[in-house]
Amino acid sequence: MSRYYEASVEIEEPDNSKLEQIKKACCEEWEFDIEAFQDFERGSGAKGIEAVAQSRLCGGETEDEFAARMAEAIWTANGGYCRVVVNTLYLEELPYTAYPMEEEEYEEIMGKAES
Repeated sequence: MSRYYEASVEIEEPDNSKLEQIKKACCEEWEFDIEAFQDFERGSGAKGIEAVAQSRLCGGETEDEFAARMAEAIWTANGGYCRVVVNTLYLEELPYTAYPMEEEEYEEIMGKAES
């Protein structure tokens, strides 16, 4: 059974000489597009790269196992430790709230806009 997820990876302070290898390693482990990686700089001063993509966890792999698999691939490509944060979001049963905008809402919202 496969489960549909959105996953993001944040890689802090990687070896800059190995960024392409790190990106490729991530793309081999998940459906990241190598062009989707962006630089970031946090208020704490941490710098690195990050990306987001959607794909499926298969074969009964847990989110914890997926995160460990991503970290191992990144650390191997990096040639050592760097801080890795893997975020997962299960997309098949998201809680959500619907906001139907009917005539009553139209009158209320548009009436405020005209004031």
